[in-house]
Amino acid sequence: MDPREVPTTYQYQPLEKGQIRLLQISWRIEPNSGTRVPIYRLIPRYLPPQPHEPALEYEAISYQWGAPLRISGLPIDMSEEPEPDSEPNPPPTPTIGLTKNLTEALSCLLTHSTTNLLWIDQLCINQGTSPTALTERSVQVSQMSKIYTLATRVLVWTGPADTHSSNCREYLDGLASWISTYPDRERIIPGSQTYNPDRRYVLVRSTFSRTAPTDGKFAPSILRFWARPWFTRGWIVQEFLLAREILVIAGQTTFSAQDLFDMHAVPVAAGQAETVRRSHLLMNMRLRPFGEHQPLRFLRIMHEVAGRFDTQFLCDALYACLGLLGASHNAFEPDFEASVRSNFTRFAASLAEGYGSLDFLSMWSANLDEVLTATPQELRGFPSWVPSWSMWPLQAPFRLAVGGVRMLGYKVQWDACGGRRHVFQLPDGSGAYKGSVAVTDRLVVRGRVIDTVDRIAGDAVFNRYWDFKSEMVEADHAYLDDLVAKIQKALKGLDHWTRRDMLRFLSVVAANGAEWVEDTETTFPWKEYNDLVDCDQALGLCLSVGRGRRFMRTKGGKAGEEGRLGLAPAFGTKVGSLIVVLHGCSVPIVLECADEELGEYKVVGDCYVEGVMLGEAVEGWRVEEAQTFVLV
Repeated sequence: MDPREVPTTYQYQPLEKGQIRLLQISWRIEPNSGTRVPIYRLIPRYLPPQPHEPALEYEAISYQWGAPLRISGLPIDMSEEPEPDSEPNPPPTPTIGLTKNLTEALSCLLTHSTTNLLWIDQLCINQGTSPTALTERSVQVSQMSKIYTLATRVLVWTGPADTHSSNCREYLDGLASWISTYPDRERIIPGSQTYNPDRRYVLVRSTFSRTAPTDGKFAPSILRFWARPWFTRGWIVQEFLLAREILVIAGQTTFSAQDLFDMHAVPVAAGQAETVRRSHLLMNMRLRPFGEHQPLRFLRIMHEVAGRFDTQFLCDALYACLGLLGASHNAFEPDFEASVRSNFTRFAASLAEGYGSLDFLSMWSANLDEVLTATPQELRGFPSWVPSWSMWPLQAPFRLAVGGVRMLGYKVQWDACGGRRHVFQLPDGSGAYKGSVAVTDRLVVRGRVIDTVDRIAGDAVFNRYWDFKSEMVEADHAYLDDLVAKIQKALKGLDHWTRRDMLRFLSVVAANGAEWVEDTETTFPWKEYNDLVDCDQALGLCLSVGRGRRFMRTKGGKAGEEGRLGLAPAFGTKVGSLIVVLHGCSVPIVLECADEELGEYKVVGDCYVEGVMLGEAVEGWRVEEAQTFVLV
């Protein structure tokens, strides 16, 4: 132990099922100085309260742990009604060691608390390493959804105040004063019937234009505020998105959620994008939350945040967002003594069992993780159907079930399975099983093979939009024409194709099952908004659909019938690969046969196939006639 470490001497008592701990703050007056001194207790409470209990008002704290060294001790009062001199020789008051960040934060948090009941993970969850402590932590982490959703509000500690946070507050106060005199202010004031958040965004952004009288110190200070470490932390995603009300604190300076949204409008200069990428993503997800049913809503968030926010441990990439899934159908609890592989496999299986959904197959990563040099050893060797929730596999290619290249603000309407749900069944664990794959690594699913891959345009490789975009339109056209020529050469039936036909096809894929749109003016009809936020042309989105995929032609169902055009994963798709529609999965999946006799298959990835994405291929199917596949 570090000699500077302040030990925890407080003995945590076990919680009952459905309980959490809260830090209760009461106050006494110091007789000599007359100052108020806080008294801290940890009290158990049911969440939600039992029917006979009063409503529970508490505040949940969101902060960055920072360095793990405990530099101070928080005394925990053990008496019901503290009487300092009631015992001649009272036992030493037990303490809980606090990190530097929480030590700095606590006094400010007390100042701004209106409930005197705080939930702080560092205090309210037993952070010990005993089996009892680890079991408690598993249960409490799985309750994060309730803890942050039911909190009266969330207090966010971003760190001490500085010149930049003061400048931010000064800018926001001036903005509020200006808006109060704005002629059309009803349309830009939250809560009014005609409020339009996009219009407010454009108006606030205009205060940073070159002709605006805004002081030049404000924009750099806002960008420095977004660079605070709190905005980089993985656990804050659910804490921020689940909160009913938010108060952001920097020392004694405070900001509301609307203040953050307004600062989100500051223009980002070249080279500064990485500084604000995470904070802007966070703001956008709160402003425009995904509306799909679970678990698709959770999967869409995971696709956005995976790898973008920092966590200390690999497992935390998943655990830090579990609260966003809710607990209604999900019985998964983290096991802090088990491996990453075991936890992630159990979690994927729990989605299939609890929700009847296999959309997580669209987040496949096992075959990609094996070949990526940056993949940690703990994320290698997963079953093919288990996502690793890491960024690089999820971004190339973009995943169709969760929205592909059009994410925030766009709904996903793919429904290749025609609404059929997955029915969970345990794999054969008896001695009759002749294979070598562990029971926990097998997932039994049902569906049908709808086609096979016949041809692949392997040479038509799509680059990122900004990698080929040139100053000369002719050069861009040459790049696109070359792609078309390679696709025509590899796939039959496309002799008539032009670059426009290719982009039209990609636009359909990028539209997520909605009516496709071809030009920027239709996609982003508000020209003023389009210009101000520097939206890329629709061309950029279209071409991004092709990254990590290859154009392919299916074999077709009948002799002489021309197969369908589609996009399949670039890595692992072969001529003869099976294209399968599975119950519970909204997009087709490419499978590779691992053992035909045992009916075992590996997931290659999700795919787009023309004319089957909205359930056309499953019309007339009888559920009981589906084929069984064992994914390994």
